[in-house]
Amino acid sequence: VHHDAKAPTCTETGHDAYDTCTRCGYSTYHEIPALGHDEGKWTVVRDADCTHDGLEERRCTRCGELLESRTIGAKGHSYGDWSVDKNPTCTESGSRHKTCSVCGDTVTETVDALGHDLVHHDAKAPTCTESGYDAYDTCSRCGYSTYHEIPATGHSYGDWVVDKNPT
Repeated sequence: VHHDAKAPTCTETGHDAYDTCTRCGYSTYHEIPALGHDEGKWTVVRDADCTHDGLEERRCTRCGELLESRTIGAKGHSYGDWSVDKNPTCTESGSRHKTCSVCGDTVTETVDALGHDLVHHDAKAPTCTESGYDAYDTCSRCGYSTYHEIPATGHSYGDWVVDKNPT
């Protein structure tokens, strides 16, 4: 009996065409070993972006069977420099933002108030004709002040003294 050839595949053996004797079973059978997979190149199936992993795989070039796959790590955002939206003052917070140049994601954050930049001034006592002030602080940025004026005391003459009695 004649048997046609069967080509080997990646995972199955094949054989040449052969004949088998129907009386004694003699055969000219010759097996051809399985070919094994032919690894292809890595191919990107899904690109990684800023926040999501990508995927690449390697398939057999003959049968297309998936042989390996691996993750491509997320790239992370590519933020630019901070842009000021509102400058902070001594008493009010400000804000700023930065934007990813790849996906447009924006991060906004509050910038703390600066607080006063205080300069200390010593006290000055009032005199009879000039006002004085308590020790105080002023802010070099915004004009904040704890200044408190003390009015001039005025002259204090006391009791009249007679230098000479009238005649």
